[in-house]
Amino acid sequence: MSQLNVDTIGSQTGTTIAIDSSDTLLHGVLQVVYQQATVSIITDAISLDITGLDVTITPKTTSSAIMIACGYIPIQVEDRGSNPYWGLKLFRKIGSGSFSEIHEAGQWGRADSSNLPTDFNNGAGYNFIDKPNTTSECVYRFQYNCSDTGSAENMGIGKGMTCLSYGIEFNGATEV
Repeated sequence: MSQLNVDTIGSQTGTTIAIDSSDTLLHGVLQVVYQQATVSIITDAISLDITGLDVTITPKTTSSAIMIACGYIPIQVEDRGSNPYWGLKLFRKIGSGSFSEIHEAGQWGRADSSNLPTDFNNGAGYNFIDKPNTTSECVYRFQYNCSDTGSAENMGIGKGMTCLSYGIEFNGATEV
């Protein structure tokens, strides 16, 4: 890796801007981490961790915001007449602690097929901005959940596709 150090920046009009070496990046991306995994899960579980898409990131500052996301991941839930909603939950573990839920997208999709596992017509990208207020390692985990608690629905996740999950650390991010 190369590093460029600059003391002054000149413009075409001759004006220069001094850069204080003690300044930190006020607004910007501090780091990007990503995970690619082939996901192919068929189960009757109502709730299931998708551990292959875990994102591990160690924030550089306590004031950072972390955008956690996964790209397109096909999910299909068999409709057995109850037409249940399904969604994702996002969990976070800080350091050696335990996972705790930080976000729920409970109605991300709805069962609409009895052709499991061939119909993977649902799925989309998912993202969430977290402010963990730590510089300790954070592990983020996606979990599939189905609203039908009466009986397990057949479901498939991934269809053998390589799916992407990622974390982007931003410094100076503010909620508007």
